[in-house]
Amino acid sequence: MRTWPNLTITFALLCAVLPIFTQAATITVGQQLAPLAIKTKGEIVLQGETITHKKWDSASMRGKVQVFQYMAARMGIDAINKSFIDAVTVAQFPIDKFAVTTLINLDDALWGTSGIVSAELKRNKKEHPDAVMVVDKKGKGLELWSLQSKNCAIVILDGTGKVLFFKEGELSDEDIKANLVLIQQNL
Repeated sequence: MRTWPNLTITFALLCAVLPIFTQAATITVGQQLAPLAIKTKGEIVLQGETITHKKWDSASMRGKVQVFQYMAARMGIDAINKSFIDAVTVAQFPIDKFAVTTLINLDDALWGTSGIVSAELKRNKKEHPDAVMVVDKKGKGLELWSLQSKNCAIVILDGTGKVLFFKEGELSDEDIKANLVLIQQNL
């Protein structure tokens, strides 16, 4: 029986590299963001002292400049772009024209930690009742937008849902400064 070692090695390398190519994000600056609907869990709602959830749809957020922060439910991920979120908070953009939505990919939590993450989200919602927090229990955003797992992404949209900025991972100081200007220009 004849073997094909070069073909086998080539096929093995292709199988190893193919997931890298398929993980490229589908979010494109200048294009509409594909609408994301979260039906399981969804937006965290505070009613008195009680926390509930409601369905959430990114298309319902139109009409304002939006910052979507999509992140894995893992320790330390929230710190990746804390400088940017802090700068946005300090800028005090008008709430009738601007909003930040944090989407937490609960499907990307370490095994056995989703209960801890949920408790932390409830505590955060009580501390920041005006914050929009969305639990993506099944990782729909990661899949739809082809984002990297175990990471954080920032997407800035204009009032029509067109992508103004997109980056996975940490924003540089230059990114932060430029995006504060970008937000202001699009209000």
